[in-house]
Amino acid sequence: MPPKKKRRTNGADTPQNSPPPEPTTPHLDSWPGWCEIESEPAFFTTILKDMGVRNLRVHEVFGVDDDALAILPKPVHAVIFLFKYQEDGTAEQVQEKICPSHVWFANQIPQYACGTVALLNIVNNIPDLELGQSLESFKDYTQSFDPIARGYAIDSFDFVRKIHNSFARDTDMLIVDSLMHEKNDRIIKKQKTQAATAARVAKAAEKAAERAAKTEMNTSAVRSNPSRKARTSKSAVEEEEEQESEEPGFHFVAYMPIGEDVWKLDGLDVFPTTIGKIQPGRDWLDVVQTSLSVRMAQYEEGQIQFSLMAVVQDPVIDDRCALAQNVLSLQKTELELNKVSQDWRSYTAMDHEDCTLFGGSEEYGLTDGIIAQAGIPENMAQQLQSSCLENLLKVRQDLMTNQAGCRAQVRDSQQANAMDAEESMHRRHDYGSFVKAWLQALVDNEALKPLVDQAPTN
Repeated sequence: MPPKKKRRTNGADTPQNSPPPEPTTPHLDSWPGWCEIESEPAFFTTILKDMGVRNLRVHEVFGVDDDALAILPKPVHAVIFLFKYQEDGTAEQVQEKICPSHVWFANQIPQYACGTVALLNIVNNIPDLELGQSLESFKDYTQSFDPIARGYAIDSFDFVRKIHNSFARDTDMLIVDSLMHEKNDRIIKKQKTQAATAARVAKAAEKAAERAAKTEMNTSAVRSNPSRKARTSKSAVEEEEEQESEEPGFHFVAYMPIGEDVWKLDGLDVFPTTIGKIQPGRDWLDVVQTSLSVRMAQYEEGQIQFSLMAVVQDPVIDDRCALAQNVLSLQKTELELNKVSQDWRSYTAMDHEDCTLFGGSEEYGLTDGIIAQAGIPENMAQQLQSSCLENLLKVRQDLMTNQAGCRAQVRDSQQANAMDAEESMHRRHDYGSFVKAWLQALVDNEALKPLVDQAPTN
């Protein structure tokens, strides 16, 4: 989101000619605004899933050092940097003069939509990503647009706006509406001030011209009056604007590899920015490390004015694939055992077979189709060429033992996704309605009257 200005108070809360609207709660489905979203990975993951994007997860990053980046699930498609907004003066960045055709980039038009704009700038640049029908159609529709037209398209895209605003509470909408009303008041007041200043300058110039026509002795002095008066008026305007000191807001910016370069996709920039080339054999995150280290160094020690998240492939995909390979290897091993001996089961211990998967499982999201497409590792295929009963039995036992770890990995990944969904559910629930209803019930039953009566009076 762009920087916000402090509200000025000079004896009146709002201009007399523009009274604030009544603080009635807007209806979320028809509300045209965009709420602010916290820098919480679970919320961003939920937004992606609700928009129809599959197989991605947003992961918190605790630093830009090698150790912090090494533990991220791979591949890392992008990082989202949240920082206290200030103009970026770093010299290593070169903003494009046009938006390259291979980069999908949208400007941020709605003030508080920077998080969702960052997500859209990311997912529309990941090759072969399953976007879902709505986003896929939107991407195709806006492919020929310039960045600002894409920004306006996002602002009018009700499907995305409603998902973004699903995290808005009643108070969030009221606050945004109030801020936008104050912003409009400032714009109107500034326009009136500029118009009044222009009128004063024009009048001063007219009087100066009249005096110059009467006498030529002080022509140079008289001619200087209009500019002097203009400068005085301009200083008054500048003083007016300086009193409205800037209060930076927080802003989300995306960084990701596209082609051979690493790009900064900042919706407040006119065009995307290249921050470095990806060197052969090196990770693109190496380029991001340098850029973000410079940005973070701008803050004083001890100040936490930023956070970092990574858009990664959902770990459950790889974990489920490893489990599918294990199950398929077990199936093929038993087929080979049947060829060697029909009574091979008499040589096996039945321990732990009850919890071992030999086919699809709804609990682990494992279908027969996923198992069939998994394939088996080359070394496993070589082991299955053995016709020795003992060797095949050992392969089967090892697979069953290893499968316990695979199931645990899938369970952990599924639990992490479930926790994200639960956290988003609690954030989306507006407890304010319950509190208001509870307080109203206390008032109706006069339960608060003794407290009011006992309250000290000044």
